Amino acid sequence: VVVDFMPNNCGNPLNVRANPVVAAVVVGTDDLDVGSIDVSSVRLEGVAPIRSVYRDRATPGRCRSDVNDGKLDLVLVFSASELVSAMLAQAVPLTDGQTTTVHLHGVMHDGTAFEGEDRVTLRNNPMGNGPAGSALRNRTAH
Repeated sequence: VVVDFMPNNCGNPLNVRANPVVAAVVVGTDDLDVGSIDVSSVRLEGVAPIRSVYRDRATPGRCRSDVNDGKLDLVLVFSASELVSAMLAQAVPLTDGQTTTVHLHGVMHDGTAFEGEDRVTLRNNPMGNGPAGSALRNRTAH
């Protein structure tokens, strides 16, 4: 499936200090009715969404779009700090400015598994030296 992390935000920033929550969108297409997704099964790097909504939010292949494509998308909202903690648990190195891939997995109502991915860019040095990294290390150490 097509996944758009932080839709309409070029560079797909993962900025824990500025954004306590982040969005990932499963993009609806002619071949994918997002209403057929079992939302309770969806995980982004192993993290469950804290809320979800169906709306036309992303257009495949576009970084920014002022014109919606007319297809319903599944917008999933995740805790940014939980996402970073999950990435750390998988030994993903996190440094400021780094680009990495995040993976989304789930199951359709008919039992068919699906997956998708997108690239994200880490901002505000989430696990580096300095106040931001120290604060996040302290939160994730518990």
